[in-house]
Amino acid sequence: MVNRVDGDVLIVGAGPGGLTLANYLAACGISFRVIDSLPEPVRDSRAHGFGARTLLALDMLGLAEPMLAAAKRPTPVLREYYGTKLAAELDFAASTPDPYPRILPIFQQRVVRVLDTALAERGHHVEWLTGLVTFKMDHEGVTAEVDRNGIRDTIRTKWIVGCDGGRSTVRRTLGVEFRGETSGLRFWGCECDLDWKLSPDIWWTWHQRDGLASAIYNDFSTKWHVMVLNLEGGEPSLEKMTVLLRRRSGIDTVQLSNPAWIRPVALSQLVADRFLTGRAALVGDANHEFSSVAGQGLHFAIEDALNLGWKLALTISGSAAPSLLQTYETERRERVEDVFRKTRFIGRMFKLTGRSAKVLWATLYFVGKRFSSLSAVAAKQEGQLQTDYGKSPIVRQIPLR
Repeated sequence: MVNRVDGDVLIVGAGPGGLTLANYLAACGISFRVIDSLPEPVRDSRAHGFGARTLLALDMLGLAEPMLAAAKRPTPVLREYYGTKLAAELDFAASTPDPYPRILPIFQQRVVRVLDTALAERGHHVEWLTGLVTFKMDHEGVTAEVDRNGIRDTIRTKWIVGCDGGRSTVRRTLGVEFRGETSGLRFWGCECDLDWKLSPDIWWTWHQRDGLASAIYNDFSTKWHVMVLNLEGGEPSLEKMTVLLRRRSGIDTVQLSNPAWIRPVALSQLVADRFLTGRAALVGDANHEFSSVAGQGLHFAIEDALNLGWKLALTISGSAAPSLLQTYETERRERVEDVFRKTRFIGRMFKLTGRSAKVLWATLYFVGKRFSSLSAVAAKQEGQLQTDYGKSPIVRQIPLR
């Protein structure tokens, strides 16, 4: 059965990008449906926070204050050690809000739940356990075939937006290539229990000549999120990660146990060939993947959704010509390419192997211990995060006199 009038937009994926877009369309009175193949909002840690620019973007939907309320409490202090030397201590709570904190530590699970709650308060809900199988477009709209927990159904809308991650079904159905660079597997990550007595209010980071390790307590899952640099290759295990964490932290009794998940982390810089195709658009990780020390992946998913949202709303309501949507591609691609330029060195750095990689990390250890820590560099990059659409075709250029 085909539901011929089933909303203006089908949003595929209920992550940060999809839920932000849904909240915006709801605020504009645009009809839509949101589907996701998961049974509930994501439970993995993924992103650890975002900056003031993201809060400013969310403020237009009245979501900045709920995000502040949902952030990790107390706000963690980042401590960065080089060997046994404390090289940097960044107190995120100490920075003066202007109007929001420069960095807000908040795990992605809580971001998604704030957005999901806001959507419910606007009278909408996510259709969980509903995955996109395929879709077809014509001049008037989109016909999507979905799987509702084993039962096939068809949804008919005017537009479809893929917010369904790096393995996007929408992007693959469109035949859009995902191009760029993917480094080797250089990090291992897991969320697990740790039997040490270190404070959960500290974001612990240790550097040694052979790499780094970090651990931050996730107040959502009540487990520690652990990341270790791996220069030897292979697949991660609790035993291997325990060895590296002990070596880097100097705590030779620490033991990892009871993992919620454990996986290698590929650091990538990938971008879709097209952000818009007919009546389909891509948002967030379906559009681009970053390797960034500034945590811009979550930020970009939210900004993608907001940029597309107002243009889609005006187009659907008839208040703007369809050509307005083309500026989504122009503006967001420029932002993606700008971030790629700034972080390309980081991606190439992690592609080094063998002796070259060991020399690199020994050098970073030397520089960080004596001059400027990596966290200080990252903080400066985050502070420069800004959005400038001055080159967009819808921005009128007025010469200065």
